Amino acid sequence: MSALTALAILPIVAVTAVGVDSGRVYVENQRVKTASEAGAVAAAGAWVQTGTACTERALSFVEVNAGDSTVSDCSTAGTRYSGVVTVSASKDVSALFGNLVGRESTTVDSTASVRVRPVGGMNGLRPTALCENSPGLVAWRASGFSTTQIFSVDFSGTCGDIPGNWGVLDFDGESNRTVDLQTWINSGYPGLVSIGQEFNGDPGIPSPALNMDSVVGETITVPVFDRSRLQGSTSVFHVSSFVQMEVIAVQLNGSASSRNISVRFKVGSLSGARIGESASNNGVVTWSPCQLDGRGDCS
Repeated sequence: MSALTALAILPIVAVTAVGVDSGRVYVENQRVKTASEAGAVAAAGAWVQTGTACTERALSFVEVNAGDSTVSDCSTAGTRYSGVVTVSASKDVSALFGNLVGRESTTVDSTASVRVRPVGGMNGLRPTALCENSPGLVAWRASGFSTTQIFSVDFSGTCGDIPGNWGVLDFDGESNRTVDLQTWINSGYPGLVSIGQEFNGDPGIPSPALNMDSVVGETITVPVFDRSRLQGSTSVFHVSSFVQMEVIAVQLNGSASSRNISVRFKVGSLSGARIGESASNNGVVTWSPCQLDGRGDCS
């Protein structure tokens, strides 16, 4: 009778053993998924900030999140300001009861991709919006965000229906407009401005009534507009992207043809921000996971 009982128990033990090992494999598989995504996010940040994605420090996040995981591959596609980083990780999970089912270990793996794209919304903007088609900004994009040239962006020319390369945006639409504009010039607008929003504003460089000297020598971020409608103080600007710039000099006095702001464009990054799917890329970017184990779209 005891022999029959033993024979009956063996299948139960085997099924239990398989269940226990399967549970361990599931848990470790989830850890490896987290590890591959963490490694890809860290690699994307390193890529944007240093130009090198697959650094030892970035990929150390794989091991931090899943113990003995190993990086089986790390690659990039595109450019550091508009591309995709992919990290694959794997881990051997030993079976506690492997001898009972003829398997001593199981390998789990995961592949994650992170996409670098323009920022879709941000705080701290200055209200001096720049035309997307202004010559200096066009040259900055054409250089691949590498030129250190100083551009004198003047009041002449047109952008859509607006005369000039600049527009002064009223972010909150309240009545104390001049006071608000000066505060935003000095410290940035605290609210969120997103791609696709429209704001009332005046075309042209800020008037001498607004003190722009406070930002000379500083690096600021401003909205970029691609179109506008109506005229003068009733103008409405459509925000298409953002650009970061160092303000070199400001000339607001004199005739319209002599008024200008001299700037040097710069790249900027904002970790964890929303991606602007349709935004023009002026070098202000963020990064976000786009694919995990074949699920998702990184196009």
